[in-house]
Amino acid sequence: MGNKGLTILIASNIVAITLALVLSWLLWSSVTSSIKAYEDLYLARRKIAVAETWREAFKNNETIMAHLSDVFVTPNSLVSFIEEMEHLAQNQAVSLTISEPVQTDQSLELNLGLRGGFSETHLFLEQLGNLPYDLTVENLSLQGSNGAWSGSAHLALKSFDGKK
Repeated sequence: MGNKGLTILIASNIVAITLALVLSWLLWSSVTSSIKAYEDLYLARRKIAVAETWREAFKNNETIMAHLSDVFVTPNSLVSFIEEMEHLAQNQAVSLTISEPVQTDQSLELNLGLRGGFSETHLFLEQLGNLPYDLTVENLSLQGSNGAWSGSAHLALKSFDGKK
């Protein structure tokens, strides 16, 4: 067999080992991605099972359901929500004007007009953010001179349930 045969044998062994390593890596990648997919599926099913358990537990507890319903604004409670905002503004001596609400897929949108002292307006916005609803104040614009401030803000109420 000579040097030429030995060289071919070594080269074919290197090719075979390289091919075995590539195939092993492909198999390992496939196995780990399959395991990850099954793990994700298991976790998703577990979250659904936990949610179903909580739903069953809450369904039979009127007190908890009443507290949960306080966190969401529905078409029936929209007037109460607006009155709550007006009450906060009145307590801080802030003049508040509210546009007609616009319902989107994700939230209820309101434009607010504000007029009052800076500290009062700031405190009103802070109290608005402390309400138990998921809301965001966007595009806040305030202008002031001589202690009188006026401005506008866009309010996105994320905890609006328009289906009820």
